Amino acid sequence: MHYRSLTLIVQSIIKAVLMIVLVLSNFGTYGAVAGHSLSIIITGVIAVAIFYLKIYKKLTVKTNKLQIKETLKDMFKYGLPISASTMMNSFMNQFYVILMAVYLSDAIVGNYNLAINFSVLVSFFIVPLQIVLFPTFSKIDGKKEPETLKTAFRESAKFGSLLIIPAAFMVMSLSEPAVSTLFPGKYLETPLYLSLYLILFLYSAFGRLTNPNLIN
Repeated sequence: MHYRSLTLIVQSIIKAVLMIVLVLSNFGTYGAVAGHSLSIIITGVIAVAIFYLKIYKKLTVKTNKLQIKETLKDMFKYGLPISASTMMNSFMNQFYVILMAVYLSDAIVGNYNLAINFSVLVSFFIVPLQIVLFPTFSKIDGKKEPETLKTAFRESAKFGSLLIIPAAFMVMSLSEPAVSTLFPGKYLETPLYLSLYLILFLYSAFGRLTNPNLIN
């Protein structure tokens, strides 16, 4: 997982540098979008190079027979349902955005989007936790070790909630002074929207953050 963390850091650095350079070069919004897209492409190339040099070249072939069909079958059997659910989720998110643009005023949409941006502060605690939990559950055989799986789920939910819930309450309590300080006289509804949105993170006490890693 440390390679994943490395690629995320590299992408963030490349994106920040490219966006700043292109915007300062009078490309404006197009520069920001191009910087974001180019950072993904460059990071992808770097990730492929890391995979080849650090993982692929060190693999030892135990058999000369390449079971390509069987391997692809297992990969598609596992990956297609996840891909379908991800695509459906992305479609629904865009559909909700369209509905907001049609039926809500610009002021409401602006307040809501700002609230979503502030909620990223809680995500700083969520992303590292999810990265750690994924390999933890992948090493447990639920059929052979049901008690170990139950213990891992219970403990991960407990320790996750100890991080996420205080962070959510902290952002809730500081939302109004933060918004009024950064945007005086503007976005008056953002603290309310942010508090309502952060209620979702309180369900981490019931394993909300653990369930995706357990299912996957």
